[in-house]
Amino acid sequence: MKKSIKFLMTTVALTAGVLAFSKAESKAAVVDVAQTDAEDTKITLQWSAALGAQSYAIQLSEDGNSNWVTMETTSSTNESIRNLASGHTYYVRVGGFNSYSWDIDKENTPEAVTGWSDPVEMVTAPSVNNMTLTQIGASTTSITMKCSEVPGANLYQLSNDAYNDFSVIGESNTTIITTSKDKALTPGTSYSIYCYPCRVAKSTGFIARDGHTSQYGKKTLTKKVATNNFGFTSIWYNINSYSVGVLASDALGDFDGVQVQLQTPAGKVKKTLTSSGTSTSVNNTNGTFYRYRIRTYVDCGTEGKAYSAWSGYRYFGAIKTNGLSVTSSKKKIKINWSKVANANGYTVYISTNENAGFKKVKTVSNKSRSLTITKCGKNKLKANKRYYLRICTNAKVGKKTYKSELFNTTSVYVSKY
Repeated sequence: MKKSIKFLMTTVALTAGVLAFSKAESKAAVVDVAQTDAEDTKITLQWSAALGAQSYAIQLSEDGNSNWVTMETTSSTNESIRNLASGHTYYVRVGGFNSYSWDIDKENTPEAVTGWSDPVEMVTAPSVNNMTLTQIGASTTSITMKCSEVPGANLYQLSNDAYNDFSVIGESNTTIITTSKDKALTPGTSYSIYCYPCRVAKSTGFIARDGHTSQYGKKTLTKKVATNNFGFTSIWYNINSYSVGVLASDALGDFDGVQVQLQTPAGKVKKTLTSSGTSTSVNNTNGTFYRYRIRTYVDCGTEGKAYSAWSGYRYFGAIKTNGLSVTSSKKKIKINWSKVANANGYTVYISTNENAGFKKVKTVSNKSRSLTITKCGKNKLKANKRYYLRICTNAKVGKKTYKSELFNTTSVYVSKY
């Protein structure tokens, strides 16, 4: 009898405990409410299942304190709210009910049996309608873009792949965005750039982005052009016209054009010439000694051009057109030439071959612009033979002398009379 009473008392106690526990379960609040996705007019969220809840109502407010509106009901633990304003901030809360979801009155929703979750800030993505995007700058490892301001956007992100492997390569709170140093791009390379207007939830850090606008063929700057990778690409001495440009563009990568600068040997800028493509025309330079350098550029449209670093210098100075004369008589050659501005000397060479074997005759000062030649190397000139002459212009800056990479060439037939 005592055992039976003891068993009965234990059973009653356990039953009371279960009832108490069930009552506590029925009041368990909804937790872990979080935004998981967004479009320009839609928010998607999820939460943890609440003990005792058979269904849930999702409510939305503009300020998180008042005017709560039931937007959706569901028996699941995730849901989407549609037909919202783009680029907008909302506050969302979730409550659990012990009835079917379709039985919950959206117009006059009663108090949730679990109580309502804490309000959570959630955001929709801004709309990309009419958004513009242009390149406004570049470096060897970055590209700077500018987009039009998008209503509701408080962050703009760049990516170079919108379809296969989305990753952020740059972001900004303003409409001017430069790719990140941590995502360094390759010099002299063309990229497709995609810009996403975003809205960030300040309290959670969730980033809502949906559509994008894009630009293709946006370039980083090339590295500095090596001094052995630029020079004269065409020479028309007789009409005083030349082209200077990059010799091997593949070694640099992609660029839109070049800029060439002519200076005096001492460094005073005389001409700056810019052209699209790999070279630019350099005209009317005969009769002056110059040093010159080159750089590439990326065209940024109405924002101008972004330029690479300048190359080192090369040097040239050609005698004026028709400024060279040569005569021969009695196994002698006499050569005369006109003055080249900025030069301080000239070196004359002679050969019996038009393209090789030139031997130095003499270097003369800028005041001595004539020379009589009787030998080719160590040998005296021979009658009834043609000789080829080259004149190379020199310029001295400080203690260093620079030789022109261009030279004037002429030939003369030596007779015995």
